[in-house]
Amino acid sequence: MHSSFKELETAQGTMFFLGSISHAVEQLAGRGANGITFRAGRNIATKQNIDRHDENLLVAIESVKQEMEKMGMKWDVEVYKKKVEPSALVETEHEYHVKLVFRNCMVRSCQFHYGHPQKNSLCMLNHGLFCGLLQKIHGSFSEYDFIHSGENACIGLLRVKKGRAA
Repeated sequence: MHSSFKELETAQGTMFFLGSISHAVEQLAGRGANGITFRAGRNIATKQNIDRHDENLLVAIESVKQEMEKMGMKWDVEVYKKKVEPSALVETEHEYHVKLVFRNCMVRSCQFHYGHPQKNSLCMLNHGLFCGLLQKIHGSFSEYDFIHSGENACIGLLRVKKGRAA
């Protein structure tokens, strides 16, 4: 058996296992499961030893992708804006907003394979990890809200607080 096929088979088995665990967590914790797994992802990320820091939010997002790859997680995420929108980065009084699109997501593939809906605890674990890494690199607290989840891609709103995280 070819080694890349074996690796893919192992990854798919692991993701199926994670899908069943996330389903069980949701049944046990109910509506609180998303918050629990988001926080778990954030906690994992904030304990990572990361030497890079960047004040530029858009550069920091690219750095998060690189850090996730170092952790063995290739997550196809990019900043998203519609053509009619003047900028990808929107500033409000207390925070910045950036839309992110996630393509070729292994979590989404797992959800489909397992027959489990998106926007639940396994997705939130990854988004928590993303926000925690962003906090380590950019220095600001962030949250994530779903805008759309679908078969081909998911779009979300990253809300990044102004100022340094405590």
